[in-house]
Amino acid sequence: LRVVDVDGRSNAGFWRAVAIRAVIPEAVWLVVPFSFFVDVLFIFRGDRRCLHDLLAQTVVVSTSQG
Repeated sequence: LRVVDVDGRSNAGFWRAVAIRAVIPEAVWLVVPFSFFVDVLFIFRGDRRCLHDLLAQTVVVSTSQG
């Protein structure tokens, strides 16, 4: 699995892959109870991108060929 930029499908980089997708949502989860569940429910969208993916403009793709 890789976290890539949603537009160009290139490497998302450290800022998007870690800071925006992990640190910011975690800070929100600490302040707003149950916001984690709202984020997770976004996985049921057609493009299977959670809220943190939408904020960071990233998508998780499979790198396996099999």
